[in-house]
Amino acid sequence: MNIGIFTETFLPNIDGVVVSILNMNKLLVDRGHKISVFTAGGGPEEVDGCRVFRTKGLGLPSYKGYKLGIPSLKIMNQLVKGGADIIHSRGPFTIGLMAKHMSKIMKLPIIGTFDTPIQDYLHYLPVAGKFKTSKDALTKIAIKYSMWYYNRCDLVTAPSVTIKKDLEKMGCKKRIEVLSNGVDINRFSPENYSEELRSKLCSNDERMIFHVGRITKEKGVDVLLKAARALKLEGLRFKLVIGGKGPVLDDLKAMSRNLGISDSVVFAGFISDEDLPKYYATADVFATASIVETQGIVMLEAMASGTPVVGAQAGAIPELVRDDINGFVFKPTDHKQAAEKLINVIGNESLRKELSSGAIKSVRDHSLEKVCDKVESIYNELTNS
Repeated sequence: MNIGIFTETFLPNIDGVVVSILNMNKLLVDRGHKISVFTAGGGPEEVDGCRVFRTKGLGLPSYKGYKLGIPSLKIMNQLVKGGADIIHSRGPFTIGLMAKHMSKIMKLPIIGTFDTPIQDYLHYLPVAGKFKTSKDALTKIAIKYSMWYYNRCDLVTAPSVTIKKDLEKMGCKKRIEVLSNGVDINRFSPENYSEELRSKLCSNDERMIFHVGRITKEKGVDVLLKAARALKLEGLRFKLVIGGKGPVLDDLKAMSRNLGISDSVVFAGFISDEDLPKYYATADVFATASIVETQGIVMLEAMASGTPVVGAQAGAIPELVRDDINGFVFKPTDHKQAAEKLINVIGNESLRKELSSGAIKSVRDHSLEKVCDKVESIYNELTNS
């Protein structure tokens, strides 16, 4: 099958959408399909056997690395020239509009994946995103626009049941299939535990709390820092290891110093693909205070590594993180409760081992192979209907 993937974000950017696309593209290519990616900004022209066609993009000053694609006849012609059986759009913005336009011209079925609730990212808009009145108005516009877009796709996929229900409440009338982002359970495994990494990051009696992802406001890393301060006041010995880069990284480093917890926090920066599985498997617990997760690939990767998760009770996190089974949830932004849940895990080794076993079991149905089977089934259905 010849598949056109349209996405606003792609390599060299790394975020959940990009990881999801890369994982699935590689499997689809291995299964004999041809993939062409259409995106914005500079970067590699071939990735894992997939051709990448790029148009110029307009950057957002408040969100470095993200670009809105400028519609391009050149890359549209590349799709016509290369041919396609189906189009898969990973967002409703300008690249997504190009996808919809090409599906109409070429009379191709189009799938729209709802990866990002755009109303949760309005604070990145200059001026208008800073005031409640304008944000409320923009939220209504964002939801209305999103539904206008997805209701014009042939089928919509959502990464979790939670997001499927949200889409229905917002007014999506199209058929919605729940399609997990998936996780490579061969790559992420407890077997990646590294004593060398452990000794590098922690002293003998310190526990390791791990967080990784793009360091942005909505990911709530500030809540984890406040929780870390509470843990320190309780006398616990630990290292909070924060991996990743992003627009608020320097602010968080300053916050760590101001809270007096610099000696208990490690800002690891960008973690390579080679080292990432080691970090997950070596940690005692994975923590996230994000309030915008549509599923959370990092949580899937942590669980596959046998690492329990403590996460905010927001978005789709409670659908994946179950109390006393594979981790714990806490009230969003409540750093004191976050600290209590972290203590539950790192303060009780027998419970931590039970949660570790539960975490591994929790991700079995999210394996990339199973997800790819469903993707192929959806593609086949739409192209043969």
